[in-house]
Amino acid sequence: MSYLVMARKHRPRTFDEVVGQPHIIKTIKNALTKGRFAHAYIFYGPRGVGKTTTARILARALNCVNGPTVDPCGECPSCKEILSGTAMDVLEIDAASNRGIDEIRNLRENVRFSPTHGKFRVYIIDEIHMLTPQAFNALLKTLEEPPPHAVFIGATTEIEQVPRTVLSRVQRFNFRLVPRSEIADYLKVIADREKVEINEEALDILADRANGSLRDGLGLLDQLAAFCEGAINAEEVRSALGVIDSDLYFHTTEAVTGGNSADIFQLVRDLSSVGTDPSEFMRGFAEHFRQMLLVKSAGTAELIEGTSQYRERMIDHAAEFTEMDIVRLMKLAYDSVRELKQSQTPTLGLELRLLQMLKLHDTPDLKRLLAQLDGGPPPEKQPSPRSKSGFSESDGGNKKKSTDLFKDTRPVKSDIKSEPVEPEDDTDDDDESMDLSLEPDSDSVEQTEEKPVYGLDRIKGKWSNVCEALKKHNNHLGFFLMDTSPAKMKGNNLEIECQNEFQMNRLSSNRMKVADAFKEALNMNVVVRFILGEPKPRASNDNNTMRGRKEFLQELVKKDPLLKELIKRFQAEPI
Repeated sequence: MSYLVMARKHRPRTFDEVVGQPHIIKTIKNALTKGRFAHAYIFYGPRGVGKTTTARILARALNCVNGPTVDPCGECPSCKEILSGTAMDVLEIDAASNRGIDEIRNLRENVRFSPTHGKFRVYIIDEIHMLTPQAFNALLKTLEEPPPHAVFIGATTEIEQVPRTVLSRVQRFNFRLVPRSEIADYLKVIADREKVEINEEALDILADRANGSLRDGLGLLDQLAAFCEGAINAEEVRSALGVIDSDLYFHTTEAVTGGNSADIFQLVRDLSSVGTDPSEFMRGFAEHFRQMLLVKSAGTAELIEGTSQYRERMIDHAAEFTEMDIVRLMKLAYDSVRELKQSQTPTLGLELRLLQMLKLHDTPDLKRLLAQLDGGPPPEKQPSPRSKSGFSESDGGNKKKSTDLFKDTRPVKSDIKSEPVEPEDDTDDDDESMDLSLEPDSDSVEQTEEKPVYGLDRIKGKWSNVCEALKKHNNHLGFFLMDTSPAKMKGNNLEIECQNEFQMNRLSSNRMKVADAFKEALNMNVVVRFILGEPKPRASNDNNTMRGRKEFLQELVKKDPLLKELIKRFQAEPI
């Protein structure tokens, strides 16, 4: 007799033996107990989670001599025939190879015949989504009104390809991925039955590689039992399955945050020498950062799975980073998986991605660049010293601070000489000046008592925001406002200069809408007044200022390789 693989030998025979689907098993058992079972089902879920197995157990539960029952005996002729696959009343149809309308027509003709031994004729249609649209249409009427003795059970991994007209005629059960801990426990039970010695760490690796599929986990255990001479340990599992040790991910994390490019090249060289798939390595690296983020966010390792030593090391390692550090590294690793799979030179791509992670801390701070362009001093940076055992205060952990690897601590050099900026003089012939006091001005008829949030110069800088806010309510008014300019600010009274009378009259008749736009965009209450005037000429040094800013950006591009690469990729031009 030929050898029977573990996945077939240890297939569940009762509802209680099904692993990882308690919500489905409870529903089916209650339906059988109350006599409320349906005439058609669809079992949907990933591969290897028990869809077809549950369908066969349900067929036995219906046709058992004691049935319908939640505990089929397994001894009666119907149970034995179903277990051996020779039952005339249980027909398993592979829709991948029998997907045409002719096969469904034959099914419709045969479904009228009464069962041979059991009480029901059960049709198990595997991969039902593979049926053609014509075959589905031919099956609709039979699914909706089958003979009393007929029960249909469809199994699929792609429910979105099943027509809605079919889904509306069946009861749908969603099978889920089996939790990693339950797979490890079940593999331990099967290993004991097969007298295979395997330690806890090796079981954890097998459960992780199964990716939620119990059948895949049993297949891997069967493979390792043939590969290993004696007891199965973690090292043999990694060697046989090409699994990357978690120590390597910890080492890689230290390399990409250590600031030494030579470590990256040596690491990739070592990975290539042992035949590691770059895309598979980056997939595991992204998962490593996800585990780290879970620990960092929760402040505990209870949410991650693994040995106690692994959890303790993850806690110590996560304490050295902020959440934003981890998110950025995880995104780079995740985005590179598909790219490396399609790359003709994946090893080079792996080096590039790891070097990008290494150089993240050299990225210039956008706030500092904008401050330099405006001619002002760079914003003060908050120190974030490296901590080996605690979380940063901003992350909600303990009171110890952690590092922020990706904020630029280098001074930004600029060729632009900043000069003292004198306050803008908005006075006119009446010698009126900006009044930011809370007391109303007796000379102003429309003076309010609220202090403005912005001065005139800052309102000019936010003028496009106000125009966009006005466009949401009236598109034409928003475009009219774009051609105007704020001229004078006194208290909360704002004068806006228009280019022509039509523009001024149109905006003046909608002053409340314009004031509402200020409230929405800048969160400030203003009283607006529109005046007619000529556009103000630009200052003579505007062109020189813009020329200086452009030269500054060009110098910055020469010094920063990341900006140079961005400009090259997107064919951008510094303005």
